[in-house]
Amino acid sequence: MNRHVFLLAVRCSPEPTAHLLMECEAMLLDNPDGHVARLIGEALDRWNISKDEMKVRNRLTVDDLNKFLDSEPMLQAGQPQ
Repeated sequence: MNRHVFLLAVRCSPEPTAHLLMECEAMLLDNPDGHVARLIGEALDRWNISKDEMKVRNRLTVDDLNKFLDSEPMLQAGQPQ
């Protein structure tokens, strides 16, 4: 996600999307201290989401996406249908 769009979304979103939460977690892993981490912390507070809940939501999102991808026959390259 473009950094400018990310920062705008973190500052202005009334509710986070799954993609935004995944970007937040990635940014916190890259740089847990600093201005962006503070903005993410403020956004999580505004959304009433803890860092642990964000991690759980992200894990569930990845699980759901993987299940979807596994169930799509068009995405099963090289496997007989």
